[in-house]
Parts: sequence; C-alpha cells; structure tokens
Amino acid sequence: MPPTSPFACKQTGFDLAHVAENLAHDPTLPLHTGVTPVRVDAALAHQCADFLHSRWGFQGHLTLPSGTRVHGFTTYKQVSQTHDAAKQRQHTLAFAGPLLDSARAEVPGFAAMEAFLVGYLGSTLGTPHVLSHAHALRQGPRTQMATGFLSHQDLDVSELIEQSIVVKLTADLPRESPSHMVVAAAARPFAYAPHAGAAAHFDARLWHASVPPTSDREHLKLTFFFRPATRRELRAQKRPA
Repeated sequence: MPPTSPFACKQTGFDLAHVAENLAHDPTLPLHTGVTPVRVDAALAHQCADFLHSRWGFQGHLTLPSGTRVHGFTTYKQVSQTHDAAKQRQHTLAFAGPLLDSARAEVPGFAAMEAFLVGYLGSTLGTPHVLSHAHALRQGPRTQMATGFLSHQDLDVSELIEQSIVVKLTADLPRESPSHMVVAAAARPFAYAPHAGAAAHFDARLWHASVPPTSDREHLKLTFFFRPATRRELRAQKRPA
C-alpha cells in the first residue's frame, strides 16, 4: 500500500505537502523505506531497559541513583488519539542539557549506545555528529494518546537536529508482530527487527510517523537526536586528555 494513499494519509497524518517535501529532500524515497536498520548491542539495550523498568515509575518521572529526577514532556499534541498531557508525561522522558550528562553517568548502557551511534554516523555519513537530545518512550496500544505519533519532523525537538536513531530496548516475543514506522513518500513502512537493540536510523528532517501497533505488548524505545558537531567541539575532541 503506497504511503500516499488516502488510507495511509488518514492513519499517519501525512498530507500531500509532507510527501512533496520529503521527495524534494530525497527523490529516491519511493524505492525504499527511508530508514536504515542499525544493530545496537543487545546487552546494552537490556541493561538500559532493566534500569528503566526498575526506576521509571508511573508517577511521571525517572529517579536516578543521585536523586535527580527526569520528567516527560506534556505538550506534544501530534498523536494518533486524543492528546492526554498527564499520560504523555507518564510515558515519556526527556533528556537534554545537564540531564544528558546525568544519563551518561547514571543510566546503564546509555553512554555506550551513544558512543556506538556517534561512531556509526561518522563512518556512515562522513560527518561528525554529537548528541543533542534523547527521549525515552513507552509505546504500545495503550499509549497512543501519548507516544503514537502522527506525521512530524524531529526538527520539532530542535532545528539543529539532522539525524535520528530510535533504539528498541525490549525484544519481541516469538511470533509477535513487529513495531513499524513510516516515512512519507517511502515505498513501504519500516519494521523493527525483533531483538533488543534493533534500531532505526533516518534523516530527522523527513516527515515520518508511528504505525499503530498490532501487538498488545508495550515496548521501551530510546530515541537519540543528533546534530552536526561544531568546530569548537571538534577541536575539544582533539585536545589531549
């Protein structure tokens, strides 16, 4: 089913302007999904998932070992069911600024996954990137009012972001229907691989959307948003420790 069909537009919030804008950015989209699969170390994904399951309560925040609290966002209304701010706060976490340093130091697996993905982007794109923001999400049939996203660009997080990588922290059960996402104008939706650490890399400037899940289970996902490194950051990386 082409993503330009009326059904796909209705389900994802795509409109013809999104399709046209994506095609102008990448004319090859009708030939592929617009998403590149990446395999993150499953052990790192499991470490991160276990930590989140143990410390991310349903009060709407994550408490780190240092006592720092990480909260979710509440105002992003581009979701597939009627937006619920309280549930969005409960089912999301936002890491930015000093909280990124806290995540690197205190969330198991976070810093190692970031380092791997920075290296992956450098070798794949030939351009050094740094992490700008990160979001943790609970995604499933009961969180569509909070984390089931209609058509959007990740520029909503920051206009500096150019690359996004979503890491599925939890593995699928045998014969479980996979998670999907879809990019406007792409030939078909992208399906996440079943293992923990299965990841999706795409250009953050492309319009994209979640696909409503067919599995009844909830999955944890961690989205890393990257921007190009500045000259100052590159010089700092070259300085001897």
